[in-house]
Amino acid sequence: KKKQKQSIDMKLYSKILLLLTLPAGTMAFHIMTPQSTRNVPTLYMFGFGQETKQENKELTLIRNVGLVAKDDSSTDSLFQYLLQWSKLLEEDYKGMGLTTRIKASPLDADGGLGVRILFQPSNTGMAYVSTTDEKRSAQEKKEGDTTPKKKKPKSEGGIDILIEKTENKSLDIRARRCEIEEGTLIKEMSEEAIIAELKKAAKVWKQEHDFAVKHFHA
Repeated sequence: KKKQKQSIDMKLYSKILLLLTLPAGTMAFHIMTPQSTRNVPTLYMFGFGQETKQENKELTLIRNVGLVAKDDSSTDSLFQYLLQWSKLLEEDYKGMGLTTRIKASPLDADGGLGVRILFQPSNTGMAYVSTTDEKRSAQEKKEGDTTPKKKKPKSEGGIDILIEKTENKSLDIRARRCEIEEGTLIKEMSEEAIIAELKKAAKVWKQEHDFAVKHFHA
């Protein structure tokens, strides 16, 4: 855990160092990713990602997390395990490598049981004005509409973690983005930290559960 936190810190420090070496007035820099080279505004380094509408984008699919017991108790067991894990993540989000506070709750979706993790507002994020909002504000001023409007708070986005039962009598875990709307900032660093912790938690549950299924539910 300590090594993982150091790794996350080093990545953040490297980005900050890169920002400090840029010419004055520069508002963006390039970050190399496995997929492509992207132009990322400086705000995104501090836990706030791209402004996008990538709702339901799949973040990971962990296959064959565990065997399904004959009494079909495996799904509920994994659900309870993930719920407890998400609460630990919520209580110690900084220790787990997240840059944004979260709120975890049980999820009973059409696709099955799971956990919903929602990112919580922060002062930095609330101060950010999206390109869409800037254009809307400029248009209203141009039309002479100066009436104060009560704005609905933007969704901070989140992750749905769903348990799926396969035809091969095993369980998968699928994680995908949720609660994404126009102007939502994708918090990539926190997403990556959550997925990394989820994979470790799934590995632990698989080892313990499969042993129990083989020896006590055979």
